[in-house]
Amino acid sequence: MTEARWGVAGLAIALSASVVGAGCLDGFGSDSQEVAGIQLSGAIFTTLEDGTVVNENHYSSKCAVYLNGGPAHPGAAGLPAGDYFFQVTNPSGQVLLSSDSIGQRRFTVDSTGFITGYSGSHDTGIDSKGGITVQLCPYEDTPNPGGVYKVWVTRVEDYSPGKGKHGFRPSRSKTDNFKVTEVAPPPPPPPPHDHDACPPDAPEKGEDDDDGIDFEQDSPRL
Repeated sequence: MTEARWGVAGLAIALSASVVGAGCLDGFGSDSQEVAGIQLSGAIFTTLEDGTVVNENHYSSKCAVYLNGGPAHPGAAGLPAGDYFFQVTNPSGQVLLSSDSIGQRRFTVDSTGFITGYSGSHDTGIDSKGGITVQLCPYEDTPNPGGVYKVWVTRVEDYSPGKGKHGFRPSRSKTDNFKVTEVAPPPPPPPPHDHDACPPDAPEKGEDDDDGIDFEQDSPRL
């Protein structure tokens, strides 16, 4: 009887192990398995080049949008320390809009949540606390009619080409939507009027003016 009980228990353990193993064949498991202990904490924020406005959601041009480490105060929801990739997509994440290689979109966050390292080709700025801001450009225009975009951030070790949204798995990424309303440049000003220019010469005596009248014409005699 004891041997039979151990045999049933052993079979149950073996079946359980095989199910768990099958769920992890791709190295990630199911979405529900990903969330437990692996989901990325913190938040991401967009800003201007100098970081003066944190978590701004409306911008006048695509290249005015920068990524930063969020509000500079204790308890702010910054990212954990580590190396990250970012990308820009349409709001659903179906269309990748970032147009350069992923290696140009890598940055480093320290234990305070500030971006402290970036070595790609994107423009950068410095906020008032000394943190780095990273420009999201270059990226293509969104197909969204309202001009809405989504920026994604994921840890370098979680980036997986062919998985999720262009290598960014939603449960291991942080996102933030923003809107761009391009402002048309004002028309060029008219050329300045030259007040010093000489007025056109008056016709001299004996010349015809614009009406073809001869100033030298004699008055009719009475």
